[in-house]
Amino acid sequence: MQIYNYDKKTKEFISEEVAELDPIGGKSLIPANATAIKPLSKKDGFVSCFDEKKQIWEYKKDLRGKEFWSKETGLKIVVNTLDFDTKNYIATPPKENQIMQNGKWVDDIKMLKKEMITLIHQKKDELNFSNYEFENHTYRMGADVQADLLATITIFGAVGKLPAGYTIKDIKTNEYVAFDLPKLVKLSAQVATRKAEAIFKTQKLEDAINKCTTKAQLDKIELKLV
Repeated sequence: MQIYNYDKKTKEFISEEVAELDPIGGKSLIPANATAIKPLSKKDGFVSCFDEKKQIWEYKKDLRGKEFWSKETGLKIVVNTLDFDTKNYIATPPKENQIMQNGKWVDDIKMLKKEMITLIHQKKDELNFSNYEFENHTYRMGADVQADLLATITIFGAVGKLPAGYTIKDIKTNEYVAFDLPKLVKLSAQVATRKAEAIFKTQKLEDAINKCTTKAQLDKIELKLV
């Protein structure tokens, strides 16, 4: 006689084999977690499970190993049980910067705004402290250099001139370029103007970003400072 083995916990069909015979009575022996009742035929997405009380096989939905996201929290789960109820879950993963809202993924506008504002401030800082072209020469303009320029102008502005032989290095040609006080003031003023313009444009972009209510509106904003 053919017998059909099923899992002790899930009751799903595992295998079939020929039953051993009782050496005394000669009857077929049916061990625990097995039955002589033939399981249901294979069905995609389901497994055949044995109901010991009813003594019948029945289909149970098998989504084990599949990922779902809670419609309430947006948290991901991996199914590890049979007959998993998907009513409060969706199988579609979120796209980047999306959150769960009313049972579906929507763009996280707050996060998108925050990322864009962070990016334009990074661009502003990169511009403000980038090299500067002045009278056919290129000078390094990091925060330390700009601070030194202001300090030099403040200190020597009182006496009306720079120390003899005052120079600044051209970072492209490695040439040391001579500066007098008016020329240094002009350079510093142009660098300060660049910084002020970048700050102003950053503020305008930030205002435009904060007014947006959809991703489509945010996508239309060009994050350009120059």
